[in-house]
Amino acid sequence: MCGIVGIVGAGAEQQVDLVQRMRATERHRGPDGEGIFTDQGVALGHVRLAVLDLSAAGHQPMSTPDGRYAIVHNGEVYNYLELRTALDDAGPFTTQTDTEVIVRAYARWGPACLDRFMGMFSFAIWDRKARTLFCARDRFGIKPFYYADHEGTFLCASELKAILEAGVPRRPCLPMIYDYLAWGYYEHAPETFFEGIRHLPAGCYLTVRPGEPPRLHRYYSLPDRVGRQPALSEEEAVERLRGLLDETVRWHLRSDVKIGVTLSGGLDSSTLLALVDRQAVHPEQIEVFSCDYDDPAYSERPWVEAMVKAVGRQAHFTTLGPEECWRSLEAITWYQEEPFGGVGTAAWVPLYQRAKDRYVTVLLDGCGLDDILGGYRSHHAVYLAGLRAQDPAMFDHEFRCYRATWRLTRAAALQDVQCAGGEGRATMAGDGSDPVCPECLSPSLANDGGTRPKFPRPFESPLKNTMLQGLLYTKLPRALRFKDRLSMAFSRELRVPFLDHRLVEFCFGLPDHLLIRDGFVKYALRKAMLGMVPDAVRLAPKRVVSTPQREWLAGPLQDEVAAILMSASFASRGVVDPDKAREWYRRFQSGKRTNSFYVWQWLNLELWFRTLIDPPCVAQAPGWSPEPVVAGVVRT
Repeated sequence: MCGIVGIVGAGAEQQVDLVQRMRATERHRGPDGEGIFTDQGVALGHVRLAVLDLSAAGHQPMSTPDGRYAIVHNGEVYNYLELRTALDDAGPFTTQTDTEVIVRAYARWGPACLDRFMGMFSFAIWDRKARTLFCARDRFGIKPFYYADHEGTFLCASELKAILEAGVPRRPCLPMIYDYLAWGYYEHAPETFFEGIRHLPAGCYLTVRPGEPPRLHRYYSLPDRVGRQPALSEEEAVERLRGLLDETVRWHLRSDVKIGVTLSGGLDSSTLLALVDRQAVHPEQIEVFSCDYDDPAYSERPWVEAMVKAVGRQAHFTTLGPEECWRSLEAITWYQEEPFGGVGTAAWVPLYQRAKDRYVTVLLDGCGLDDILGGYRSHHAVYLAGLRAQDPAMFDHEFRCYRATWRLTRAAALQDVQCAGGEGRATMAGDGSDPVCPECLSPSLANDGGTRPKFPRPFESPLKNTMLQGLLYTKLPRALRFKDRLSMAFSRELRVPFLDHRLVEFCFGLPDHLLIRDGFVKYALRKAMLGMVPDAVRLAPKRVVSTPQREWLAGPLQDEVAAILMSASFASRGVVDPDKAREWYRRFQSGKRTNSFYVWQWLNLELWFRTLIDPPCVAQAPGWSPEPVVAGVVRT
């Protein structure tokens, strides 16, 4: 993985100093090389993290042999070797990189090359002859791409700070802040938290010519690619799922540097480790990393140890406590650039540091299976809401299973189903609680705020529509951003094999009853992993509250929370009513509200203002805690 920046407009070729400054804000993304390309009306910059072909030949920007096309690329196209064979007749290749394959594929097939790529990518290709910049992002937005049209100049980059360094004013986008505070939505729209800066939507490309506005095009639509699977029996569907899982993991093991696996105590990452053991040539050389908390009530260690024991491995455990977490928040905010997920995100800091200390450059992550196989409690509730009207007898059975799986009273379970069917509150966290507190919005923001965002519902199945929302608009986009920014802060490449588009399309084409059955979410996956993942992990219910954030914000970190809520700067932002926030925080401390997300929202936004809006310059990272977060808290 790498970092890219670009400028298109009159005199852009003379802006080398600016490109260097933009590029410097992303140096953590690429410590192994850097370069700049200029032509009339364009300047492109790149920082490289070497993963394929570690020689200097792999440095970017990279051009085609005839000099017509120049590319800057961030990510990996895993089927580059197969595509390379198809392009051999265009002349010999000079590197062993996927980047050279991408630019040659574009020279051969134009935008249609995107349909042939399997992987995670964002890139920009300059066409000297057509005087056009072609910018593309992978199907599910795994790799970031930001852009702005500023004073007649097009700016693009892998991170927001690079565009801010180019002179775009650092003004908060109030509609995005409203959606965040009122509904808990972020990463759900092309706009960012900075006014005037947008991200290129997943599955899209844009073209830019000097002096003209960018033109956006969609090349991939998941609903258009999903069809019901041809009359597969349960056994055939499970076997096909297992085959796709094996294949995608095999592709994602292509690397010229050390690879590791992140492991939680859940089914998804355990599935990943089991598949790596099946597909890697030397699985014993692939290291395992797991993050943990110093609170035993939230430790996943027993399930992690069960999995590593089953495959004959050892795991590198890192542990996070409240003090270490708090000390790291300013730096995490700088790298994240927008609000992030709280304690759960901070827990990755010592893990990525440990991977770096072990010289493991690439990490495989089990992210995505919940989103494509109906793995959340909200998915389960939506499925039941559909059954309630369509098959009352089946509903009665599955409703009893639902109560047992999530350990709910009948009234609480029924409320979940009613809400999922549109009869109740608009928001629900994984544990069924309310995560937001719109009552504390400032009057001005509340009055100017819009209606609840609506998302496409192209499927007949309510379950599939809910899964699509999470995959493309809510849950997964923000999780991908959290993990990209934090792994890149330590110059580690994070790969997500379970977002292979072929796997996603297959899972969305499965009938609902193969996703959720007999109280089990991800039913087909549990069947597919029989004999590969220990039953203690394979059959365990999903654990919905996985971090001690609630306890830390109410207890060990209460003084830090109170200091922010009492600060003059917090009161001056105009987005949260400070008196109401302090009152609701007292209620939270007394146990009247169980979800801590809205408290985290207030803290996170204030830290964001202090780190990225208030300072005169944001080009320099604030650094981690005075003592490295990993020091003294890693247990192996």
